[in-house]
Amino acid sequence: MGSMASTGSSTIVTAIGGSSGGNSLLYWWQAFRTKPWNQETVAMDLSGFGWPAIAWTGSGAVIAAIDSGGKLYYWWQAAGTAPWHQQHVASDLAPGQPATIAWTGSGVVIAAVDTSGNIQYWWQAAGTAPWHQQLVAQAGVVTVPGEPPVMSYGAPAITATDSFVGIVAVDTNGDLTYWQQAFGTVPWNGTVVPGGSYTAPDIASAGGSVVVTVVDSSGKLYYATQNVFGNLTPPTLVDAPHGHAPYHLPKIAWTGSSAIIACVDSDHNVNFWEQTNSSPPFNHQTVATTVGGSGGVSSPAIAWTGHSVIVAALTGSGDLDFWWQAPGSVQWHKETVANVG
Repeated sequence: MGSMASTGSSTIVTAIGGSSGGNSLLYWWQAFRTKPWNQETVAMDLSGFGWPAIAWTGSGAVIAAIDSGGKLYYWWQAAGTAPWHQQHVASDLAPGQPATIAWTGSGVVIAAVDTSGNIQYWWQAAGTAPWHQQLVAQAGVVTVPGEPPVMSYGAPAITATDSFVGIVAVDTNGDLTYWQQAFGTVPWNGTVVPGGSYTAPDIASAGGSVVVTVVDSSGKLYYATQNVFGNLTPPTLVDAPHGHAPYHLPKIAWTGSSAIIACVDSDHNVNFWEQTNSSPPFNHQTVATTVGGSGGVSSPAIAWTGHSVIVAALTGSGDLDFWWQAPGSVQWHKETVANVG
């Protein structure tokens, strides 16, 4: 898919264009509930790049992506200006895998998996040039007594506030790990949730804590939060697959009072869940059915604008679709941002 964020007054989206997009890194923005979508080309000739990640700093957009050679790149653009600025952050990362990016309030943070299966982290203070690198988690070590060593980690997800950075990832044993750190400090403190055969986690900041969503190998969707000791609570079931349509690649966001989750299933439906009174159970809605036809639909993106839920997904036919829902409503409004091939 790519990634989406809210500026508070606009929605910003990024994706890699296919044949009609010329394998370019594309960027769209739209003042909320207005038309049309405004498109910009961030960079060209990006064949082989993994899904890009986007974040909003309060004064500009920032994007990270990894190319087919394992190089991590970073782009930024100040709000209201035209040029995109590019930096090469690091090399020797897992080729074509997704990176993840966030804003702390005073700096940009990025996490990704390297060629050895370790999770690496970079941070850059606002208004400065150098990137600072740290090792978050090393593969090849035993993290849970009695289990085999972690051979590698999957793609991480990152979130941040002005006081801490949080990262989640799943290892080759199917265990879910959460790391946290006060921004700009060391070390990383990790806690492992073992035994779940988990995959594809996502994380969002919930003020002074975090919320996490993840699916297991059977396609069940789970939710976890951070307790007072800084550890993740054991994941609780949000929803089990309906019929033969397991869930995959969920995304999570925080509204200021509750968690919201978007996820696609194997029947090409886009699903949405919202907490009741900041705690389970979650209420389910279907955003769209059989999206993309036989071509399917990719992992969605989800965000909160301050007054509405927004969801985006890339279909198998190359349409970048966008839905929004007003608070207290059950109606989803659809727009097509662009066809990216």
